[in-house]
Amino acid sequence: MLLNSNDSVAHKNAHLKTVFLNKRILITGAGGSIGSEICRVVALFSPSELILLDNNEYFLWKIRIELSEKFPHLNFTIFLADVSSFARIENIFQEKKPHIVFHAAALKHVKMVEENPCEGFLTNVIGTKNLSEAALRHDIEKFIFLSTDKAVNPSSRMGASKRIAELWLQSLQANSQQTVFNILRFGNVYGSVGSVIPLFRHQISQGGPLTLTHESVSRYFITHEKAVMGLLEVCFQSELRQQTCTNMLYILEMGQPVKIMDLAKNLLMHSGQKDNIEIKIVGLAKGEKIEEALLYDDESQESILGTDLLAVHSKRQIVNLESIKNHLEKIEQACRQSDAGELLKITLKMLPEFSCSETYVGD
Repeated sequence: MLLNSNDSVAHKNAHLKTVFLNKRILITGAGGSIGSEICRVVALFSPSELILLDNNEYFLWKIRIELSEKFPHLNFTIFLADVSSFARIENIFQEKKPHIVFHAAALKHVKMVEENPCEGFLTNVIGTKNLSEAALRHDIEKFIFLSTDKAVNPSSRMGASKRIAELWLQSLQANSQQTVFNILRFGNVYGSVGSVIPLFRHQISQGGPLTLTHESVSRYFITHEKAVMGLLEVCFQSELRQQTCTNMLYILEMGQPVKIMDLAKNLLMHSGQKDNIEIKIVGLAKGEKIEEALLYDDESQESILGTDLLAVHSKRQIVNLESIKNHLEKIEQACRQSDAGELLKITLKMLPEFSCSETYVGD
């Protein structure tokens, strides 16, 4: 987001100031593509403090420099921390006592989590559990979780981990008297770190080829700005709706999915290399789908007037809190022991819809 657009963003979304004014806002994954954009935008609405948490030293250093330069009067604190560390998270909540938590920290790359499932689940599931339970212990007002379309009928371990985190938070919300837990589910973000557009641009700079997994692959895409404004709008809407809605799941209006083949061709055309660089089909990666969905078959959506948000209603019964907590304890034990086989076994029990290509031996 350009600095000279700050005034227009703040004016256009003036209603959000009532949510963030004089509040302490904790942002996990604060150095990442979405987390850093949350920092930039929330800074416009006069919070009393931004609390930035990330496990990447370089990313934290970058956002620290940027905020110091662009918002010299902003009060913010940096924490180098891993969300899967229960003690570290508890100490941060005790010290800073945030009012609102944006949980953007995640291991999000499908191939990476397929190859490192225990680390993926420690961050995406156990990290979410640590933060959400700390939110309950410290009477946090709002907890907003960033989910993904890959959590719908997951075929990858990354998607499965995000779906389990969704189920956990929905169960907490159904039992929470104080903290409001919200989930916002959306698709790919244009230009995010490690995503397909930076990959294609790199491949173009190297003379190609552009590697495409399947000629029919399509994805939903959204800009950083729209994703973050959606997250902030969730905060505002949750205050209006919390008395009438117990399952606080939202999706963003994403438009039509984009064919990755078309995206590749457009990038080649704009680079002037359309006739010089090959597009090579390499086959679907493990855990990858041809197309994604934003809703389960038993979920319906309701438009929220004046916003790009859609409230999601599910006919599915919310998972019993003690039951899912027991499963999460087993997940953590398997991950700490680097037992990917046991982790897969638990995941398949929790998510019958998980279309994993592997099987496990056991009961």
